[in-house]
Amino acid sequence: ADSVFYVGVGVPVQERFADLRADALIIGPGLPQLTDEQRALLPGSVRDELDGIAGGGSNVGALLFRSPQDQSSCSHLGPTMQQSSTVKNG
Repeated sequence: ADSVFYVGVGVPVQERFADLRADALIIGPGLPQLTDEQRALLPGSVRDELDGIAGGGSNVGALLFRSPQDQSSCSHLGPTMQQSSTVKNG
């Protein structure tokens, strides 16, 4: 139904995390099936887990949210996070 789901990633401001991009996969009944292209982006162990959950003809699907490659601004954030986020080292 009309649910709101928030995914956030907190990462210390350190050089070794500069290229970190965190994706999110939400799995549940009634969600659409991933495309072959989306499935190919998942690690094999995650695909296997998804197949195990969605197997047996169930109506379990998934939504894949990919982290934007360019995070040099805060434009990829939603309104709530834009109010309290700033660019660091960018």
